[in-house]
Amino acid sequence: MLEGLPPELSELTEPHLQRWIEAALAEGRHDFGRGYQGRVLLYEQPGGRLIVKVPPQGWLGWLYRAMMRHEYRVYRRLRGFEGVPRCYGL
Repeated sequence: MLEGLPPELSELTEPHLQRWIEAALAEGRHDFGRGYQGRVLLYEQPGGRLIVKVPPQGWLGWLYRAMMRHEYRVYRRLRGFEGVPRCYGL
């Protein structure tokens, strides 16, 4: 669910972003960073860019997805505070 995207990215759809993530992971491209919570990918297009966080897969995948849902709820509560990154969806 993508919400509140800036105008330059307003045509980005969730299915398009999902396909892009799958291709980026399969090809090992667009890596911006890695950590215990997964990989961070850089999505760029002429109008703008996004950081996309992808949880690890595997037998603990359920735990990482739960942690990401919690992080999403925190970002929603902090929306509008200066210095807090914008979160456009889960």
